[in-house]
Amino acid sequence: MKKKIKIILLIMMILVSIIIGINIYIKATEHTRESEYTGDNAIDRAIENVYTNNSFSKGYIRFADDLHEVKEDVVIDSRLGIMEYNDITYYKQLKYVEASDVGEKLDKRMLLLKDNAGEVEVEIYKILDISTELAVAVKRVDSESYYLFNNPSYAPKDMKKFMEAFGINKDTKVLEVNLYVSSEERYINYSGVPIDYILDNILNKSGDITNDAGCFMKTTGLTFGVSIRSLGERIVIRVTEDGNICVDGIFLQYAFEFDGGEDKISRAVDFVNYINDNYEGKLE
Repeated sequence: MKKKIKIILLIMMILVSIIIGINIYIKATEHTRESEYTGDNAIDRAIENVYTNNSFSKGYIRFADDLHEVKEDVVIDSRLGIMEYNDITYYKQLKYVEASDVGEKLDKRMLLLKDNAGEVEVEIYKILDISTELAVAVKRVDSESYYLFNNPSYAPKDMKKFMEAFGINKDTKVLEVNLYVSSEERYINYSGVPIDYILDNILNKSGDITNDAGCFMKTTGLTFGVSIRSLGERIVIRVTEDGNICVDGIFLQYAFEFDGGEDKISRAVDFVNYINDNYEGKLE
């Protein structure tokens, strides 16, 4: 009887050891799978793999011509400077808005000039596809030029609001996608990448703002730029080490970081591989 009990206990100990071993293996496998996309900057590792496993011709792609041409502020009335409208303070930019990008008239009012130089009558217009919380077009009644006034304090609550404010949609032009190879201190530039993939797999899956204005200090080598034609502005979008989205541009007073959403690091890694598999890169 005692011998049978010993045998049963031995079998039980063996079974327990097997179960523990299986659990350890599963956890180790899960950790390996997770570490493929997280920790130790998985996005930059994917970029290094792209560089190591492929050959690239040298060249530099110029994208400036894709931006909307905006005339310099040469004849604009320098006395126009600050405007209050709908409880928002707007500041005049050194840019015009093309008439074709001007929408409905929002208001007509007297605008105080700088240095107490009197007032001037102006009309305020919506800029097509651009939120009035971000910018408006202002025209003096005695002029045919539309001046760009923006709200540098604009801060969206999430990526959806940000995209709506800047009019980022399926018609937005992607200027370039850049992969920075840190080990070589060189860029791989890609052109012709459609906005659809970026919308479906990166931007539309991003969520709330994180309030981290220093996000540009923790970005990876994955960067792409989009053209906001009506503003004559380029928005730079960077992916951070933890898969969040960091955006900045001359038009913005601060950089904004948005949560990248579920599976954000794996989607960023997939994006790196997608552009390399489908588009020709030029090594700068």
